[in-house]
Amino acid sequence: MSRNLYLGTDLRPVINAKNQTELSEAIMRSYSEIQATDYSTRAQALAIEIADKKPDLIGLQEVVLIRGQALKNPAATIEFDYLKILLNELAKLGQNYDTVAVSNGFIWKYHAFCLKGSSCRDLRLTDREVILTRNDPETSDLKLSNVQERNFYQ
Repeated sequence: MSRNLYLGTDLRPVINAKNQTELSEAIMRSYSEIQATDYSTRAQALAIEIADKKPDLIGLQEVVLIRGQALKNPAATIEFDYLKILLNELAKLGQNYDTVAVSNGFIWKYHAFCLKGSSCRDLRLTDREVILTRNDPETSDLKLSNVQERNFYQ
């Protein structure tokens, strides 16, 4: 099985911002959109699909990790971990999957991200690709060895 978990926003306005004001506004909009897409609910639906199909391997794209922190500290507080959320939803359904490979794509860092009415913060988004394998020796004949992960760029 292969699924794109979808970040929840289009990052082009952030990438194409022409100045600090445009960048801050684009980040605030994107961050709000990510929250509004309610990944936790989407993860529940995906976990049900996985429980129904019981794939031995699952390739996942856009497995986002978002961390934030007060501006004086590096971003360490996990705000969204799409992988952890999905694995928790699978566990609730009695589905045991192991993470066998994680490949970090881009890491986007933004300092001085300020929400209206709040203090400034450091925000970091890590895009990951992940492979999960079903951990059920009674029903899976799949055996993995020498697992490796790489990023390939042209």
